[in-house]
Amino acid sequence: MGSSMSGLGAVTGAAGFSAASPDHLAGRARSDVSLRDDTMFVRYGYGVGTVVLIERKTAAASGRGFLDNLARRHRQRSTAHELRTALGTALIWNAGGVTYVLAASLPPAALESALPAVR
Repeated sequence: MGSSMSGLGAVTGAAGFSAASPDHLAGRARSDVSLRDDTMFVRYGYGVGTVVLIERKTAAASGRGFLDNLARRHRQRSTAHELRTALGTALIWNAGGVTYVLAASLPPAALESALPAVR
């Protein structure tokens, strides 16, 4: 298992990229920040309504990937790929050399409205 650490200051200093971890997201306060194997996990809220923001340096592209099969949502200067399930929604996008995943057991519109706070 790789290295891990927690705490906003320690994680943002060790992440190796400019982290986007606003104090609040989708109406929830940031409750935890951790770094595991070069991937940053930011949790907002607790329990069933938790929103998770995952950030990692973007890997080199090698052609088409599974994201190309998902619906696209255009927001500001980037396009997010959307994965909807019966349990919730995940939005995945790349910006500034970082790949983001925003996921929660929320309706798609609620999660999409949180995108501007991230970038």
